[in-house]
Amino acid sequence: MQKQRIQKKIIKKQLLGVFLIVVLVIFMLSLSWLPITSNRIIEHSLLKSEAPYTFIFFGFSTCHSVCPMTLNRLSTMSDNVLNHEVKVIYIEIVKHGNNDAANQYAQSFHKEFLGIAPEKNQLKALEKIFGLSINSNPDNPSHLGKLYLLKNNNGQKILFKTYNALKFSINRLLQDIESRL
Repeated sequence: MQKQRIQKKIIKKQLLGVFLIVVLVIFMLSLSWLPITSNRIIEHSLLKSEAPYTFIFFGFSTCHSVCPMTLNRLSTMSDNVLNHEVKVIYIEIVKHGNNDAANQYAQSFHKEFLGIAPEKNQLKALEKIFGLSINSNPDNPSHLGKLYLLKNNNGQKILFKTYNALKFSINRLLQDIESRL
């Protein structure tokens, strides 16, 4: 009887391990499916841009890997596109309400970038709109790096494409924009 209980516990742990591996594999595969094309309307007062296309990137200024690398690549892309046609908005996920610091950080990558630092309630709303999972704890901030391309359609913002911030190609971004201009 004792031996059967031990065997059941072992089987439960093995099944849990297999389940976690399957979930991890599905998650990792979903990253490689980006970019994803969409036509969902995005509405939020912070996402102001009259440009035909707007890139939205969520990040934090204390990041030392994905965030600065992504903003650098977007800067390179911005140098190759008419700035009036494409806007980049960096959204700071840690320093809530400090728009000056967020804007200064964004513009350290490119003078035309806009940086905003939403209040916590605004960030929660954006998190829901974009389907994000953000940990904005200053001691351990994290998020899944995605880059969003919004299309301005007669004043409405349409979520046109979502890219993996680690894998996007500048050439692909330029092709996606130029094919729509």
